[in-house]
Amino acid sequence: MAMLIQYPQLQKILRQHPVDLAEFEFSGAEKFKEIFNHIVTLRSDSPAILLEDYRGHSDELIIKQLAALVIDVPAEGLEAEFMGAIDKLLAESRDYRFKRLSNKLEKTGLNEEEKKEFTRLSMMK
Repeated sequence: MAMLIQYPQLQKILRQHPVDLAEFEFSGAEKFKEIFNHIVTLRSDSPAILLEDYRGHSDELIIKQLAALVIDVPAEGLEAEFMGAIDKLLAESRDYRFKRLSNKLEKTGLNEEEKKEFTRLSMMK
């Protein structure tokens, strides 16, 4: 998220390689999705415009903190690092969902939709 805030031009990559945010499932995922969608919708390449857009917003502090984080990635590796981070979040989210479904399967069983998802996730492992 800090990379996307500091380098909002990375949003162009997301339009070329869309990410299904519904797959993100981790602590803070809803806030992540909300900010992520806002940045992509804003379509500005300027961090200053993004910061101004969040002035007075309830998430202003979060945005400022992420904007101030030091990102030690060379400019030529920024896109690869960003997509690697997105891929890692997706993989961790799938793993988290698989574990939740596994626990539910053992305790109470799964409904048909959950069984399909469980099968899909197990094939991805």
